Amino acid sequence: MAVGILESILSPQALATAKVSSAGTGAMNGMPVSENSVRACEEEGIDISRHRSRVITRHLLEASDLVLAMERHHAEAMRRLAPDLGDRIHLLSQYAADGNPAVQGGVPDPIGGDLEDYRLIFAELRDQIRAALPRLEREIAEAPVEP
Repeated sequence: MAVGILESILSPQALATAKVSSAGTGAMNGMPVSENSVRACEEEGIDISRHRSRVITRHLLEASDLVLAMERHHAEAMRRLAPDLGDRIHLLSQYAADGNPAVQGGVPDPIGGDLEDYRLIFAELRDQIRAALPRLEREIAEAPVEP
C-alpha cells in the first residue's frame, strides 16, 4: 500500500527522478497483494493490483538511497542484513518527523486483518507519507543525478 500511496502523492518531478519500490523482510517473491490491500487502495483511487512481493536483499539495499520501514523490527532486520548501510534505513514515522528519535512508533502490518484493519493502516500510512513528503521532495530534488 505504501508504494501506491507514495506514487500517488509525489510530484511529477520527483517521480521522474526517483524510483519507488517495495520489498519485505518476511515476504516471498512474486506473491500478489492481499485482496484487502487492493480494496483499501481502490477505495482511495489507487490501483496496486499488479504489485508483487519480493524479499529484501543486500543488493536491493545497496541499490537504494533511502529505505523507509513500516515497523521497527523491519528496520532492525535490514540493518542486520547490511550493517554498513544502516544510514539509509529509517523508520517511516521517524523520517516523517525529520529524524526525531523521540518518535518510536511504527505502522503495524495489517496482514491477517479484515478490510477495516487495512483501511485504518492505509489512513495511517497516508498520514505518515504526507508528513514525510516535504523532506522526501527536498531530498529527491537535492540528490545528484546519475549519468
